[in-house]
Amino acid sequence: ARWLPPKNIGGRRWYQDDAGMAKYEDEHADPARNLYNEIMSAPGGGSALRTRISNPGQKLLRQDAKLDEPDKYGVKKSFPSWGRVDLLLRNVDGVTDYLRSRDVDRVRKIKDGQLDERERYGLPQDVLMWVYGLGRRRLMEELDQRQCHHKVISCIDVQGLREALLEELQNEQTYSPTRQGVTPGVIQSLSAEQLQTEMAADTVVPLLVSFVEARSPRYLRFREQLAAAARYLLRTIRVVVVDVTENPDVVGDFGITRFPTLIWAQGRTGVEMARELGVLPASSIVDRTRTLFQVKELPEPEKEAAALLVKSGPVSRKFRKPNFERTHPDKHAAVRSINGHSKGFW
Repeated sequence: ARWLPPKNIGGRRWYQDDAGMAKYEDEHADPARNLYNEIMSAPGGGSALRTRISNPGQKLLRQDAKLDEPDKYGVKKSFPSWGRVDLLLRNVDGVTDYLRSRDVDRVRKIKDGQLDERERYGLPQDVLMWVYGLGRRRLMEELDQRQCHHKVISCIDVQGLREALLEELQNEQTYSPTRQGVTPGVIQSLSAEQLQTEMAADTVVPLLVSFVEARSPRYLRFREQLAAAARYLLRTIRVVVVDVTENPDVVGDFGITRFPTLIWAQGRTGVEMARELGVLPASSIVDRTRTLFQVKELPEPEKEAAALLVKSGPVSRKFRKPNFERTHPDKHAAVRSINGHSKGFW
């Protein structure tokens, strides 16, 4: 094995450290740093097990070990705050360089107009630059926020994550083309002018508007129910919130008399479909939305049309209704026949 100088020779703080990096004498014998290294390098270390150090204790121990402070030359280095198990299972949050997974060259080419990414994906230039400027970790977070964790698991590289996010952004543009941050499964706060733009958007997805007083206790209790309904309905409806304290004109425009007030509006036309007053649970919001915008079934045929079908000929065996009132044969008849023949044979 190759010989490595100990951490107490030449001003080294730990093994494989550069010489002369210690800021004070006997820095290698710091008890807080030794305890931190012992806990994080132990089998099953980190915050993965309940028997190990907790996250608040880990942060306090890092402060005592002075791992986040600049070194002797004023350079602040980042050290991974995970143990061996966490580094193996979640290497993205550990030693992987986040900036290395960004496609900076493609961002520069899109900005200069050298690539035809806008014609390929149909997205604005700033959105494409934002997607290609994201690293692996941010791409995973954006997909998880859009409830696309199955795509995070199925993608094997950064480009696959980026393609999945671009596909979701294309669906969001069809979902809401106004570019006001209206995302499936997420509640977006809008002003009065933005609400008018969203109601007149060129999309068939209906709109659910909640007029609330943002600082009232009633809305604080209602916010969780509305968020749960938005996550459940996802791409079925657009969910937005308008604060009447900051936009008092909407009270007279929509005839609001009580808060919170929920208004279901039709897509593209903005026609009001229904209105509910007061705090509603998430289940009631979901049921009300399904009742308003469910697909209508075909009407039953009239009596004259049914009579013409009867005169046209006998109904095919495939479309005959089963007659459950007819007498069924005795199910024990075959058994008795077999027993009788067997006795006679033997």
